[in-house]
Amino acid sequence: MSVQITGNRRQRTAVGIVGLALLVSACSGGAADSDGPTSEENEVDSTSSAIQGWTDVCEVLDPDALSEQLHIAEYDEGPNHLGMNEGNFPGALKCNFSFYFPDYSDDESEDRDRNGWVYMVLAPYSGADEAADAYQDTYDDAAQQLRERPDKEQVVDREISGDWDRGAVLASVGSGNATRAMYLKDSYFVYIEIGYRPDPGVTDGLALSNMETFEDPTYEFTPPELADWFESEYLPGLDETITTKLEE
Repeated sequence: MSVQITGNRRQRTAVGIVGLALLVSACSGGAADSDGPTSEENEVDSTSSAIQGWTDVCEVLDPDALSEQLHIAEYDEGPNHLGMNEGNFPGALKCNFSFYFPDYSDDESEDRDRNGWVYMVLAPYSGADEAADAYQDTYDDAAQQLRERPDKEQVVDREISGDWDRGAVLASVGSGNATRAMYLKDSYFVYIEIGYRPDPGVTDGLALSNMETFEDPTYEFTPPELADWFESEYLPGLDETITTKLEE
């Protein structure tokens, strides 16, 4: 499955989301139940409709905050807003970008551009059950990918608590670096996935079977540190931003 970074310019391989399909139903013209919709149902419809109407989800998901934490040198493409029917992850709003890390090499002959990419997804659903099912599918897929990593690689896989129904951060440290963060709240969920070329210091450590080198990376961060930042700062701040915007 490929992910569109911009409208038609580039596609990359997606890792993670399973079954992110919009389940928000249009209002029916048929007769309503005699009791009418409950206040909870009205709130779900209002939340989903509001999210669908956001014209630039990048303003909500704040890719610049993530870029600052990654210490990127510059954007390659994006950040670009993709609407409900654009790119992959149909039925969700997306903010995708790719980037370059700074030059960490003194060897002019080496490939000095260490690319990375980010998928930021906000997916509304017609109800809490549908959103919970999609969240579980997404988490299960990400966790399975971690289980398939070599034993000598470190992994992070933990649930996180906050002002949401469920949340998790997952990360791998080794030859296949990826960090994922997600949370479920009411009838929507957020999913962030970051992939990037392996940290030279980490791959050297793997080659030497020296786990201590994981503590002295070449990059300005490690995947576990990034997972901690998602849990303590980014996701709580994002949740507050979304909640405030929904109340406008």
